Amino acid sequence: MVVVGGLSIQPAHSQQAPAFVPPHVWEGGFVIKTANAACADEGFIAGAKGTIAFRPQLEDGESPSAMSFFTTRSSFIATTNNPPSQMHGQSAYIGYTTSRRVLHGTAFAGNYTLTITPAKITSTTRFVTVRGNFTNFFSLTGCKVTFDAALFPHVASPAN
Repeated sequence: MVVVGGLSIQPAHSQQAPAFVPPHVWEGGFVIKTANAACADEGFIAGAKGTIAFRPQLEDGESPSAMSFFTTRSSFIATTNNPPSQMHGQSAYIGYTTSRRVLHGTAFAGNYTLTITPAKITSTTRFVTVRGNFTNFFSLTGCKVTFDAALFPHVASPAN
């Protein structure tokens, strides 16, 4: 817990410790393949691109896997809300957004359908692809996007 000016902050990730410190993360790019009309006002249209980070759950007992999407205007993180703790297949998620003005939105929920290759990721996996969709993408009610992503392992430095 961190106390700032009398405000207590309990980071969600502090509830479970990762098996690997720092946790293994894969990073890369994503492209939106399709997006419905509810996504257009925020620029989420077919062909829009951004960066993505994926932290899979590599071992039992780790925090549930999470996926973060970054654009020039905002970011979005989703973590699986129901078993299994690994993001793959279909499930519900809990998400948060942050705008370029660093305004934190409230938590929201949606569903995803993901195909992650390889299906079993290990600490030595060199390349991951993700194909799928999210509903309520970037907290936009009714916004559904399909996307493709390609990710490589993040090379940690002593500073991160």
